Amino acid sequence: MKTLRVYGDSFGASYIDPSIQTWTFILKEKLQIPLVNKAVGGGSTEYAALQFVNDVQNNIIGDDDIVIYIPSTKGRLHFDFQISNHPETASGYCHGPDTRPHIDNSWYYKSKEHIEWWMVNASHAIISMNFESYVHVVSNVARSKPNATFIMLKHIDWDHHIPNIVHPSNFLIPPILFTDITSNEVIGKYNYNDFVEFTKYDPRANHLTIPNLKILAELVHETINTKSIEHFTMDKFKTNIIKKITSTEQYLEYIKQGYLYYMNGMFKSLSNL
Repeated sequence: MKTLRVYGDSFGASYIDPSIQTWTFILKEKLQIPLVNKAVGGGSTEYAALQFVNDVQNNIIGDDDIVIYIPSTKGRLHFDFQISNHPETASGYCHGPDTRPHIDNSWYYKSKEHIEWWMVNASHAIISMNFESYVHVVSNVARSKPNATFIMLKHIDWDHHIPNIVHPSNFLIPPILFTDITSNEVIGKYNYNDFVEFTKYDPRANHLTIPNLKILAELVHETINTKSIEHFTMDKFKTNIIKKITSTEQYLEYIKQGYLYYMNGMFKSLSNL
C-alpha cells in the first residue's frame, strides 16, 4: 500500500497526543494514505540515515511510496548508546541533557569528558561531507524507484557539496531551511536556547506555529502532486507570529489565538516563572 514515510528529527516527529496535528499528520490526511513516522525528536542525522538505509535493505519502502528525509544539525551524537536504544538523546550535548523523568541521562554524566573531547576534536569538515553523502544515498534510492517520491527538507545548509550532480526528477530538495523558518516566526529572532529560557521546551509542534505547520503540509502536498519545487519558497511562510513566552497566560493566549497546541507538561515548565 502506498505509504508516507518520514525520517528525521523533531522537525518531522509525531506526538503521542493525537490532538497535536503535526504537519506530517496534516499531509497524511491530505494524501489519504498511511503514515509511518520514524523521525525522533532530539535524534541525529546519522540515526535518520540508518533508519532509512535499514528500510531500503529490508525492501520496506514501496515502489510508489512518498519518503520525507530531514537531515538534522551537526554536533548531534551518534554513539552506540544513541543509535541502539536512545536516539532522542543525540542532541543532549548541544542543549544540555533532557531533564524529563522518562529520559535516561546516565550516559551523559558518565561520558561527559569523552563527549567533550569528541566534540572538540571531531572533524566538522568530514561531518559536513557525511551530510552531503546522505543526500546521494537518498538520491540513488530514488533513482531505483522512479514511481516513488523522495523529498529532503533541510535544517541548515552545510559546507560541502558535490557539484554537477543531476538528481532524478523524483528526488526534490526545496530551497528552504527549517532553522530560518522557525527563527523567523519569533519576534526578535531569538536563538533556540534563548527562546526556551522560560518554557524549557519549545511550545511549538515541530518547532513551528500552527499556521506554518499547515503551510508546510500544503507546500509538500503540492510538490508531491506536481513533482516541482518552484512554488516551495521561504516567502510562503508567515513571520513574526509570536513573542518569546514568559508566562502561562501568554501561552494560553497563543493557544486561544490558534498559534499553538496545548502540550502536556508545558504548564509544569511555566510554573517556575
